Amino acid sequence: YETDWENWPTHLGAPFYDLDGNGIYEPDAGETPGLAGADQVIWYVATDADVGTTSALYGTTPIGVEIQYTLWGYNQPGASLGQIIFKNVRLLNKGSADLTEAYISLWSDPDLGDYGDDFVGVDTSLSLMYAYNGAPEDQDYAAFGLAPAAVGYDFFAGPIVPSAGDTAIFNLKKRPGFKNLPASSFGYFIAGGVYSDPGPYGNTEAAREYYNLMRGYAPTDDLENPTPWIDQSTGLETLFPYAGDPVTGVGDLDSGPADRRMLINAGPFTLAVGDTQDIVTAIVGGLGDTQLSSITDMKF
Repeated sequence: YETDWENWPTHLGAPFYDLDGNGIYEPDAGETPGLAGADQVIWYVATDADVGTTSALYGTTPIGVEIQYTLWGYNQPGASLGQIIFKNVRLLNKGSADLTEAYISLWSDPDLGDYGDDFVGVDTSLSLMYAYNGAPEDQDYAAFGLAPAAVGYDFFAGPIVPSAGDTAIFNLKKRPGFKNLPASSFGYFIAGGVYSDPGPYGNTEAAREYYNLMRGYAPTDDLENPTPWIDQSTGLETLFPYAGDPVTGVGDLDSGPADRRMLINAGPFTLAVGDTQDIVTAIVGGLGDTQLSSITDMKF
C-alpha cells in the first residue's frame, strides 16, 4: 500500500523519527512516521467534547479532556516482545478547570475465549491486572487443541507527580524531579452479579459508581461513604481484591467463573488546565500448557 507521508498528522502529536532533533516533521529530509523501531504503529485521538455522547452515557457534561493514543508492537513470534502491545496514553486538559483528585484506569471486559467462565486478578508488584480461565478447559481454545490463554494489562509508566530526588519516565524520556505513580487500586464487576455494570445509562449515579471504582472501592454511588473491597483470605479491607497467586493457590483468589469486567487504576494526581500526562501501558498475552501456566507465561 502507499502512505501519504505529507498529510501524516504529526502536527497533532503523531510520532515520527526526528532525524535532526528539531521537533519538526520533515518528510523531504527522510523523516517517516514511527516509534521505537516497532513493526506497526497506530495513532488516534479521542475527546469528550460531544455533549450528547457524554450525557447519554453517564449523565455528565464534557470536562475538556483530549486523549492521544499511540499503540505499537513487534513482529517477533515466539519472543516476549511479540506477546505485547504497548500503548502510550497522552492526556491533555483542554478544558477550563483544573482536574484535581484525578485517576486514570485501564479497563477491560476480557471475554477470554468463552466469555462466561473467566477469573480476574491483580499483581501489585507489577502494577498488572489480568484475566485467566476459571476451568482447565475452555471450549473456544479446545477447538484448536490449546489450553486457555491469559491476558494482562500493565502500567509500565504511570502518571507523574512531583518528587524531589526521583526521576520519572515522561514522553518516553527521563524527567528528573518527578516519579511515576504505580497502580493505586484494582476493581472488578460481574454481569448480573452483586456488583454489575455501573448504571443506568444517562444517569450520574453510574459516573459516581465508576469514580468509586477508580478510587479503589466497590461500585456504589456514595462518594462520602464508599464501600470497601474485602480480602477474602484475611477479612480485611483492601484496595486490591484478588491479589493472591492463583498459580500457587495462595491468598485472595477469584471464584465462581462468570462474565467479568476489570479495571486497574493510578492516582490521584492533578491535571491543570493546559497540562499533559503521558502514561505507558501494555496489553500482554500468555499461553502455556494449562490455564495457570498461561498466567506464568504472561507475567514472564
